[in-house]
Amino acid sequence: MKTLIVYGTRKGMTTETVAVIADILKDRFSHIVDIAETKQVRYYEKRIHEYENIIIGSSIVSDRWKTRILSFMKKDIFENKRIAIFVTAGGTLNKVNKYGITKESAISEAIEKYINKYNKKFKFTPISKTAFGGRVIKRGTEKYNNWNRGDIVNWAIDLGNKLQ
Repeated sequence: MKTLIVYGTRKGMTTETVAVIADILKDRFSHIVDIAETKQVRYYEKRIHEYENIIIGSSIVSDRWKTRILSFMKKDIFENKRIAIFVTAGGTLNKVNKYGITKESAISEAIEKYINKYNKKFKFTPISKTAFGGRVIKRGTEKYNNWNRGDIVNWAIDLGNKLQ
């Protein structure tokens, strides 16, 4: 089974997230996984027919997706593909610590705000969608770090089972 992970990152946490997802799909589910960062998206668009599964991810900074990734998702190239979407939305998930809301509520808010609001523009329905935490460092000082490898592993395992 061939899986393509297309993603955009700004500070590197989404790259780490993608590495965890790819490792789980390769090691536990024997997927052949190709990874395309923002600059490689056009190359992989031309090869999209080679993949059964597409995972799309982006960091969210100032409430915005990486532009090229959002543009990729709006294309009409996903027929007969199983699509999953994730965002690394550390700011939204930081509300757990900052305001005491539940992690589930923060994840739901991020999914609604950064994925569901765009659903009408997608030419596909994702089989899975989620939000992960992230990390922000400003002027050499870590403001917060709510990235959680376990959350990513659990989602990747669940996704791998759905893709079987």
